[in-house]
Amino acid sequence: MVTKVMLSKLARKQFEWLPGHIKIKLTAWVEEIESVGISEVRKIPGHHDEPLKGDRRGS
Repeated sequence: MVTKVMLSKLARKQFEWLPGHIKIKLTAWVEEIESVGISEVRKIPGHHDEPLKGDRRGS
């Protein structure tokens, strides 16, 4: 199952101000999710994202 990653308007605006090396990593991560799906990307060490907890939960 292929997933389409959609960034919010705020995220797209903040993306403009990121350092170049972070833009490259984020773009690669998004492309990887869109090509193989989030469940496969989570198997890659360093890409195992977790839900936010505490005060950041739901953000």
